[in-house]
Amino acid sequence: MPFDTAANIDAAQQAYFNNAPPFLSTVQAAAFIQAASRLLMLIPTTSGTREGNVGFDVRLIQKEREIAQSWLDANGGTPGFTPPLVNGSAGPSLTFAAFANGRGR
Repeated sequence: MPFDTAANIDAAQQAYFNNAPPFLSTVQAAAFIQAASRLLMLIPTTSGTREGNVGFDVRLIQKEREIAQSWLDANGGTPGFTPPLVNGSAGPSLTFAAFANGRGR
C-alpha cells in the first residue's frame, strides 16, 4: 500500500481539531499532542514551484502542543486518568488490572 501524504495530513488535521482544547480528559490531551506531532512531521515549512513559493509557520502548533503537554503533566500525566469535573464532582474512574504470575491482583 503506497504512503498517501495527503490522506495522512487530512487524518492528522481531523484528529487535531477533534481533540482541541478545552481538554476533558488526559486521553483527549494525549490524542491532541499526537495529532500536533504528526502535523509537525507532515506539513512542510516551505513549498514551491518555479512560479512561486509558500511558507508555513508551525510555531502555533508547537506552542499548542507544549501547552497540551503541560496540561497533561499537571492532570495525571498518563492517558486514562480523568481529572475531577469543573463542578467538583469526581469524573469517571478507570481501573487497571495487574496480572503478576498469571493471577489477577
